Formats: sequence, structure tokens, C-alpha cells
Amino acid sequence: MKTELLRPYLSIEHNGSPSYGGSQSWFSGMIRICGCSVTGAADLLWYLNRGSSMTEEQYKRYVGILRRSFFLIPFRGIPGTVMAVLLNRYMKKHGMPYRAHWGAGHGGIIKRIRAMIREDIPVPLCVGPCIHQFFNQPLYRGLKLYKKARNTAGESYVWTSTVKNHFMVITGLEGRYARLASLGEEYYIELEELRKLSVMDAAGLYTNIIRIMPLSRRREGR
Repeated sequence: MKTELLRPYLSIEHNGSPSYGGSQSWFSGMIRICGCSVTGAADLLWYLNRGSSMTEEQYKRYVGILRRSFFLIPFRGIPGTVMAVLLNRYMKKHGMPYRAHWGAGHGGIIKRIRAMIREDIPVPLCVGPCIHQFFNQPLYRGLKLYKKARNTAGESYVWTSTVKNHFMVITGLEGRYARLASLGEEYYIELEELRKLSVMDAAGLYTNIIRIMPLSRRREGR
């Protein structure tokens, strides 16, 4: 069963092909090195503000403006806990009817992801350092990313890479998988793998989602 956002996610023409969200790789300097949090925030805020399509040049200007509010720690980026604070400050300042909170809370990470997608809110996901996997081979250190493969037998999800210390945005659900945007491409993650990783990575302190709640829900105490 699929659960989709109500509107198309940001797609930008890059090198003759449509992207899936923006990418830090289109920039230079610190954004290229550790700016996944800034480009992820740009994609999220664009969607929540019901943005129209953008060219790559417009996107780069947009990210450049946002960087003034989302300062980067050189070569480190922005920790998830700090990112939630910065998103919250930005949304308050610009009168956006949402509030940001770090972590899934008592509802559980999978339940919270499902609830946000149903409410037409993309889900910011921060994958931390995965300290408990320190002695694993690099290929097995972090969260597995999958690509969807289509053939005569139907569809399958093929493991293509593994990420850590990375910020991404979840945009939909397909059964036990979640679709997400990372570096301008569409990937999938296995929800149960994410849940286990979140628990093992300092009990959700490093690997977790940022809950974006509409103000109306917040007032209701839900």
C-alpha cells in the first residue's frame, strides 16, 4: 500500500535530467562538503510553502539565502538536534503554521513517519554517526539505501549504498519501505531497518526524524 504526498516533490532540471529534490553536490565550498542539512531544509520549506517549480540557478540562490539562517559547522554540517531548533526558529520568524521537534517521541519512528506523510508533510531524517557499527566494514556502516528495480517479474528493491552522518527527506511510503530524496535522487529505505538503527544509535539521539507539526495539531495536544 502506498501513501503519497499530495503534491509533486521538488524536481529541478540538472544536466538535462530531472532531479528528485536538490543536491549539495551542485554547490562549492562548505555546502558541497557538509551541506546536506541546508539543501534538505530548502526542499522541505519549499514544499511546505507550496512552492512552484524552480530552475537550478533559482534553487542555488534560494539555498544561499537560507544558509544565513542555517549556519554550518565547518566540515561537520548541522546535528539533527540543532537542525530542529533552526527549523523551528525559521518557521516562527516567517509565520509558517508549523513547529519542529527533534525525535519521534513516544509514538515510535515508523508511526510518526506514517502520520506526517498522511498529513502531507515531508519527513526530515537525520542519520547519525552509527557509533555502534564502528568496527563494521564501511559498506555495512550506516543506513542502507535501495533503488527500485523493475523487470518482467515485477518490482524489487536493490541495496545500492549505505549512508551515515547524512540528512535526507522522506517523501512517501510503499509497504515496508519509505521513499526519500538524497543528493537529488530518489531512494528507498526499509522502515524496520531505520527503526533498529535509530534505537542502536544512542537510543535515537543521533539517528531520528524531525517532527513537523501543524500548529492546529499542536494546540490540540496531539
